[in-house]
Amino acid sequence: MKNNLQTYLSSPPQLSEIEDSFEYSNVQLPPIHQDSFKILQRRFVLKDASPTYRMEQEHNFRVFKSADYEEQIAKMDMVM
Repeated sequence: MKNNLQTYLSSPPQLSEIEDSFEYSNVQLPPIHQDSFKILQRRFVLKDASPTYRMEQEHNFRVFKSADYEEQIAKMDMVM
């Protein structure tokens, strides 16, 4: 697993999400004092979705699932 993680972190796969998987998130940065500039940071972030939703959506590449996929995904509390 350690080797797999190192490989992934060294060269991550291309993003396979569709446009509807993202949303804008606005964060207003706190001003230093009342006369400071008001700064709004806007980021394009991935929406929350279940692991099963991510696996079932259409991908640019074929997704292979193991024979016990349903059983394994049901046991997971978190997926990275």
